[in-house]
Amino acid sequence: MSRLQHPNIVRLYELIDDPRCDQQFLVMECVRGWTLQRPVARRESIPEEDLRHWLREVYLGLEHLHIHGVAHRDVKPDNILWDPEQRRAKLTDFGTAALLSHSRDAPVGGTL
Repeated sequence: MSRLQHPNIVRLYELIDDPRCDQQFLVMECVRGWTLQRPVARRESIPEEDLRHWLREVYLGLEHLHIHGVAHRDVKPDNILWDPEQRRAKLTDFGTAALLSHSRDAPVGGTL
């Protein structure tokens, strides 16, 4: 995940593995905004221009993942953050992501 640096992917800065308590901690980029589920839940009418912008941002993030052999496998509004300061949609929650084999695009090692 740390090698997947892209403006449309929430950045992972560090992974802390604490063997004393058998837990892992992710230090990630702080995105001050909301998920794209918020306007869905509120039944807001979103202007077409905004929707095109959001989808383009998601597409660019997914394209970057696929170029690097990663399948997100859980793309939904809850896993897309909107950063109003940068006007950028960012993919997050890679808990079900998988590495792909470029030869046949099949998962090769389970989840990331």
